[in-house]
Amino acid sequence: MIGYFHFAKQENKLINTLNWKGSETYLKNNDFFSSQKTIWNILSQNKINFNVIQPKNLIGSPLSDHIYMGANQIGYENLNELENILSLPEILDNHFNYIYYPVIDVAAHVYGTNSDEWQNEVNIFSEFLSRMIKIDSNRYTCITADHGVVNIEDQNKFRLEYDESVKIFGDQRAVYINGEVEKIEKVFKNVPGYFLEKEEIISLLGTTNNEDIENFYPEQIFLLDDGNIIFPNHLSANLKGYHGGISKTEVSIPLIEIVN
Repeated sequence: MIGYFHFAKQENKLINTLNWKGSETYLKNNDFFSSQKTIWNILSQNKINFNVIQPKNLIGSPLSDHIYMGANQIGYENLNELENILSLPEILDNHFNYIYYPVIDVAAHVYGTNSDEWQNEVNIFSEFLSRMIKIDSNRYTCITADHGVVNIEDQNKFRLEYDESVKIFGDQRAVYINGEVEKIEKVFKNVPGYFLEKEEIISLLGTTNNEDIENFYPEQIFLLDDGNIIFPNHLSANLKGYHGGISKTEVSIPLIEIVN
């Protein structure tokens, strides 16, 4: 359900789920979402001390406040600062640290996987890891990032033309759409891929009587063929690497565990 963009039927508005601009308090003020128990709440209830360490610019965002609800968040500017943080006594004495490190993912988006720039970031991070594992401490550290990306060639990028009666959201290759069927089919007629049947949508998303969940349900889902991507009206950044498909590369989540 969590795509790059949501379309909230109740507000008749497209919402960027990274910053929730214009709806910053939606998750916090909505009883259904604010009452959800995160893994961090569960760890605290079981008296397990931990830290969530992520880039400073992400701390305090509506999404971070929601998914890290119940966690102590610590921010870092760069890898050097992250390394210094991990050497602090209050961190060394902590038995569990969770680190979100998105720099390699960003390089993959901008330059593509296997590019020189991407490989340089991998090398820098590998050197950091080699130093990390030498720290003598009785703790468990988990490092993760966004899921995988694939490189998309320019000839496989499709810019869509449609009016405001068609609402396009979700991701750029697992596309959610609201609007008249005839209009939607015309918009996607030259895009390699296929629409899911209603039964397939129900089998994936299920049915619900909850208005807060139904508010985000799409009327149509279009899956692009592997190696292709669409540009809806609200997106213009011409990147090299993209999420959004279901290839083995993309669905894999990087997870590094360091146990000392």
